[in-house]
Amino acid sequence: MDAIGAIGIGRTFSYGGSHNVIMYDDKVPLNQNNDYSEANGDDESTIHHFYHKLFKLGDNINTITAKKLANKRTEFMKIFVKEFLDEWNANY
Repeated sequence: MDAIGAIGIGRTFSYGGSHNVIMYDDKVPLNQNNDYSEANGDDESTIHHFYHKLFKLGDNINTITAKKLANKRTEFMKIFVKEFLDEWNANY
């Protein structure tokens, strides 16, 4: 659960920064339909990691309470990534 939501975002960018993973590569398409990926740091960028893994973590949650929390945190991450991409692409 700590891999998603606001703390998950912080952890993801912290990991990427410490392992020389670029924040985003707009030359590589974001494939939102990828199967769940255990990329182990091999993602094209930190933003790609959200699509390859983080947005899908909630699918593996079992209890009703945890599912509600996971859904809320996943939605927050999606809002963050949308805002990131809007800023990256200068969509104002």
